[in-house]
Amino acid sequence: MGWQPFESSEEPRFLEAVSKPSLPWYSHGESIIYSILTAKDDVPIGFISLKGINWNEARAELAIAICDVQYRSGGYGSEALALAVSHSFCKLRLIAIDLSVFPFNTRAIRIYEKIGFKHVERLQKAWTMPDGEKIDMLVMEIQKDTGE
Repeated sequence: MGWQPFESSEEPRFLEAVSKPSLPWYSHGESIIYSILTAKDDVPIGFISLKGINWNEARAELAIAICDVQYRSGGYGSEALALAVSHSFCKLRLIAIDLSVFPFNTRAIRIYEKIGFKHVERLQKAWTMPDGEKIDMLVMEIQKDTGE
């Protein structure tokens, strides 16, 4: 498996990659992909995707990336994630969102925890790096607060 950067001419490969679930229990279902744009001048800097949406169980897998390096650490990802979670719960009526993250991506994990995601599982050797090494992935989840 692994990954490699996308060229601007590779829109089909990009769309396939960001819409394909990485968690096995989301292997069926539709995907919705959102662009992350700067508020000031609408520059596209990343994406959020809801993948493998299970409308019957009101659950989905989420993926997020700030692809343009110059916009990382500027709060764009945190803001986009919070908006996506709110939109998913309020407008799409989902009740739970899962995501997977590399265990060494501590900055992302802190942001996910700040938004309200909790650790639920560690998938052993679930991701293949470009060099062929298999590494673990953490699964985190956030559930809609029903006020009960």
